[in-house]
Amino acid sequence: MKKYISAIVLLLLIVLAGSPYYVSMQVQSEYEKSITALNQYYTGQVTVTGTYNRGFFTSNATTEIKFTNSPEVLTLKHEIHNGPFIIDTSSGNISSYIPKGFKLAVVDTVIQSQNLDALIKNVYKDKSAYTITTNVNFNGSGDTTLINNPFTMNIGAGEINWKGMSLTIQHAKSFASFDSTLSIPQFSYMEMTADLAKKNEFRIVDVTAKYTAGSQVQVEKLDFSIASISITQGTISVFDADKIAIKGDYSRANKVINSDVVYSFDKLILATDEYGPMQLKAKLTNFDIDTFDTLTSKIAADHSITMTGTVNVHDVLNKLRSYLTPEQVATALSAMPYAEFDLALTTPKGKLNYTSNIVVGDKNLSSIDYDTVMATVVAKISFQIDQPLAYAILAQTAETSIANNEKLFAQQNQDPNLQNPYTLTPEQRQPIIENWIIRLLDKLKDSKVITEKDKVISSEWSYEKGVLTINSKIFSQQDLDALKPLFEIKLQPKVIMPAQPMAPATVNTQIPGTGTTAPSTAPQSGTTPITTTPAATPSQGIVAPQTPVNPNASITSGAEASEKQ
Repeated sequence: MKKYISAIVLLLLIVLAGSPYYVSMQVQSEYEKSITALNQYYTGQVTVTGTYNRGFFTSNATTEIKFTNSPEVLTLKHEIHNGPFIIDTSSGNISSYIPKGFKLAVVDTVIQSQNLDALIKNVYKDKSAYTITTNVNFNGSGDTTLINNPFTMNIGAGEINWKGMSLTIQHAKSFASFDSTLSIPQFSYMEMTADLAKKNEFRIVDVTAKYTAGSQVQVEKLDFSIASISITQGTISVFDADKIAIKGDYSRANKVINSDVVYSFDKLILATDEYGPMQLKAKLTNFDIDTFDTLTSKIAADHSITMTGTVNVHDVLNKLRSYLTPEQVATALSAMPYAEFDLALTTPKGKLNYTSNIVVGDKNLSSIDYDTVMATVVAKISFQIDQPLAYAILAQTAETSIANNEKLFAQQNQDPNLQNPYTLTPEQRQPIIENWIIRLLDKLKDSKVITEKDKVISSEWSYEKGVLTINSKIFSQQDLDALKPLFEIKLQPKVIMPAQPMAPATVNTQIPGTGTTAPSTAPQSGTTPITTTPAATPSQGIVAPQTPVNPNASITSGAEASEKQ
């Protein structure tokens, strides 16, 4: 019996003694797989190469990362502690020989780069900048933790205070997915001055991010938050934001893309104006993957796209047709893509709530012409906005319109006899804008486009089977066309009358008290001669001085024009 026990113990000792060598071969195999996987994931962006020196208890490897569009080369030096029992003898005392864990391997990594090394030396001097530790499990999964140490550094007249960073990336077997957690406690920059009135500071606190990525390193789940961001100049707060968050889900499955993103913040202060809370939800489902990839690549390469402030459905469809083949359009619409937006915002002028959802397409779409596609659209839009906020938005819109029209008029009219009607002082613009807003809202209420109750303006729109309904009233294209002039501000130019030639100056030659006329003679020495200046004429390119324009005179707006009609 004792012989059997001795044989078993001996066999166990042999297995334990030889297991590190067996494990080291497995670790090398996993390392080489990871090199291959990285080159597949980042094809065209980076090239990854690696060399591996296998040891018994400890192995070493070197990974080089070369970027396609940069001469920079990152070199990663790995010290690999082979399992199954992880023993770290770096401290030199006997306790270090006690196994620290049961894993395939534990890897310590150091990054080397000419630029990075110079930066670390400049910032951290002789202190440690970071540690990178990777744990590899027997089932092929693992995790990597990067700890960046805190530092303070003087730059110019200020000081940077970095509280450090930690990043943990957990990966499944064969790098099928990644779960990552990022934490940045604080970053701040403060000008070092004794005068508080001149002290400037930027501070960001508690940045956290958790995300899950698929095998193509495509983010599938995201939970990002910032506790606060602040910018102060002296004793004045220029920018202050609290509890900023982004949460999202993204998937590419069954040949379609589905995404759901929520943006929010509790408070945002710009100078003296406070906004918030705010929440924006955006949802997109059933969007064909091939169509999405084609669109994003072509839109990114199209430098002719400009934001005009207005959206024309015909123009959008024509643009899409230029990007996609008819077959691609039909495929995308047969999936019946769906989009949804939901915004709730509080501003200094009041609240805004907006919701919309739209689905377009049909599984049996017969044609992709405009009328056929529009017949498949089902959309709903609703909004509620406090009256003061609506006035503020319309006033800003009017200011922008007048400024744009001023430039346009100057480009199109070179007649010196016409005064630019959009060149107005703030005092002249104010009554024009106020009257335009009042008439616009009154007309929209009369036509049932909007309703107002308790100083809240609201409207509900729906579109289905080619029929547009606004607040339960059906609107035709002609009805919408009739509303367009209401949104325009058109001012009539004033004609500048050319200066008339002045009559020649005359001298009263009557001799006082005599009733007779003295002969006209030239001025004598010591007297002031009488001179005249001929008036400028239009042919000379000079116009008479302009006097201030009465803002209510010779001015018509689009709303007035439609009212007259």
